[in-house]
Amino acid sequence: MQGAWHSSFGERKTLTQQSACLDNPHANILKLTFPYNEEAIPRVKEIPGRQFIKSGKCWLFPPSLNSIATVKQLFPSVTLTESVAALEKLFHVEQSRIQAVFLERSGFPAPDADRSVIKAYKDRIRKLLIRDFGWRDDDKTGFIRNIDLYPNQLYGLLHLLSSREHALLWQPGCMKTMALVAAMAYRLYKRQARRILIICPLAVNRVWREAIHAHSRLRYSVIAGDPDDRRSALSADAPIDIIHYDALRIHEDDLIKRQYDMVVCDESQRIKTASAQRSQAAYKLGAVASFRAIASGTAISQSQADIFGQYKFLDCGATFGTLIGAFRERYFHKLPGLSFDKYVFLERKQTEFTNLIYAKATRFLLRECADLPEVVTQPYEVNLTADQWKVYKTLKRELVIRFTEGTVSAKNILTEIVKLNQIASGFVMTQEGKTVELPSNAKLAAIDEICEDHITNDNKLVIWCYFRWDIERLMRHLTKYRPVCAYGATRGAGTDASIDSFKTDPNCKIMIANPQSIGLGQNFAAVSNTCCFYSRDYSLDNYEQGWRRLLRVPQNRTVLVINMIATGTIDENIARSHERNQDASDEVLNNWPRILK
Repeated sequence: MQGAWHSSFGERKTLTQQSACLDNPHANILKLTFPYNEEAIPRVKEIPGRQFIKSGKCWLFPPSLNSIATVKQLFPSVTLTESVAALEKLFHVEQSRIQAVFLERSGFPAPDADRSVIKAYKDRIRKLLIRDFGWRDDDKTGFIRNIDLYPNQLYGLLHLLSSREHALLWQPGCMKTMALVAAMAYRLYKRQARRILIICPLAVNRVWREAIHAHSRLRYSVIAGDPDDRRSALSADAPIDIIHYDALRIHEDDLIKRQYDMVVCDESQRIKTASAQRSQAAYKLGAVASFRAIASGTAISQSQADIFGQYKFLDCGATFGTLIGAFRERYFHKLPGLSFDKYVFLERKQTEFTNLIYAKATRFLLRECADLPEVVTQPYEVNLTADQWKVYKTLKRELVIRFTEGTVSAKNILTEIVKLNQIASGFVMTQEGKTVELPSNAKLAAIDEICEDHITNDNKLVIWCYFRWDIERLMRHLTKYRPVCAYGATRGAGTDASIDSFKTDPNCKIMIANPQSIGLGQNFAAVSNTCCFYSRDYSLDNYEQGWRRLLRVPQNRTVLVINMIATGTIDENIARSHERNQDASDEVLNNWPRILK
């Protein structure tokens, strides 16, 4: 696996007369110097993440076994400094460990296997952890406590400890968090790390706090709240800091000063856009850390290009480079003749692409990790009222005129057509930004029936909504069920209080939420097996993250996903796309003339 990139170079003629030197001046940087040679330069440019520094007349690139091997092949007489030689030896040790760990996957037990089979596998992994790392997991002296790790968590932990950078690309519900907590506890107790930073969405902050508190003896500091709270957290001496992605750019300088030895990006799809400010801040923090990890159940949700920004953090560009243009040129084809940029993945590159990803990642599906029930999807069709149809058809005619009269960007098309979705939910937004409720609303009338059918003494209901107006309207409409809500306006303590009430208060029967607010990390399996999508956006990721909150351990009932669809509307296009496991944005962009017919 580790040699996949190097083999893609093919046979190379060496430059025997060149005097070259390879140094490791800073963490996560290799520095190559050699006398100017036109033949050597194109080959050095093929090293992922390489950058030429004019002032120093040298090349810098992320350290990896492949990059060192490439330089040694190109310059057989290259001088390796002591730090590079030590780094190369470390890479060889890590590679041999990882190759041995990969073999353990072949014996991975099925979740419904006999208990003795599962125990035998776990014992084998534990022996490797104890032999190679001195692992302890007893409640009195162990690195973690009060938990018996699942086989996939032990397997992931073995990978996390075997290398300095690893990606847990596990499906939602596969319990990534605890594997990472175990790895962090090990690094801290073994003094391989003094300080660790966890970067996660605000909605997942609570999940990390609960896992660290319940299953370790570690102290942590949460960088959140008002400015005074954040300043206090940044001056705390806790070994673990937790911060959400949106705060990264605000506190970037303060975080860099804290000199983290390990940085973890949870739900790493949040840094898939390499040019975003949050991504740039994450890259700077990761570049000076000795250990890095990413975790995501939906690392690639829209395009294979999603992985670029995440791996740029993970290994500083050693796998896919640091320039998105060069990455696209290698793996994508740009479609000509469009008013917007559209890149199509080159299928002939699929094997190489996959091998590179999994050289530093593990992937588990939920069905491999837990014996969970099936998921049943139920379309629930409603017919728009006469009031809704009148407004819906008027807006369609206006959009056709607007889109055909001049050049319209892809962003504008997606933004404008979302207004049709709003009408299907029973409201319109004026040009002044005011919300106007329509006289009648088919979905609001139908939700009563859904609640009556599926809310029982031992089962609650989760209602997912895309629009803020939907959430607030349903909160007023469903008061007899003592609903709670979670969306942008309840961020932080308000969301935590809503989650607590929904999980513990027997009189609170409904959670009304936006998947973007609590669609990550939360677990509602103990109190509900039914959710209803009242309204949806284009994102397949948000849709899947929503219903997967119910398909988690300890769910033992069939999970029912009710998709409310207004017939003849944009709802149908979104539903079709999600059924095909695609974002609806492509469907809208490619077929808007048919949608507006």
